[in-house]
Amino acid sequence: MITKLALCAREVVRDSATNQISTFSIFEGLAAAGFPLLLNPFSALFVLEREEHDNAEVAARFQLLLGNTELLNGATQINFEDKRRTRQMIRLEGLVIAGPGIVTAKLLVGDNVQAEYSFPVEGPAAPPQAHMTTDPV
Repeated sequence: MITKLALCAREVVRDSATNQISTFSIFEGLAAAGFPLLLNPFSALFVLEREEHDNAEVAARFQLLLGNTELLNGATQINFEDKRRTRQMIRLEGLVIAGPGIVTAKLLVGDNVQAEYSFPVEGPAAPPQAHMTTDPV
């Protein structure tokens, strides 16, 4: 299997009349005013091409990470039907980013990363901790 495209965006939609894909607001990097940051909606698109020896159906997993912290890990099915190419479109109604870091979306087949897309999320540093001191009376 060959990965032709991987991306994350606010929206990925398929036109029912033409079967064409459109993406809106591709996440190349985000500058958050503060955290937590809600990305609503959040979509991922993976375009895959089957090689001759590949099965038409393959069990896979979709994984989302913020740095090394796993945000989501769920099963999905890649189904080429009778075609050479297929598109995996994943849509979340909301993704909460707790702090700055690199968001990575992965499509895994077994333990192998088939497709991957990453983008940075930057934001203000955490506010300094308040220190309380007391004076003896």
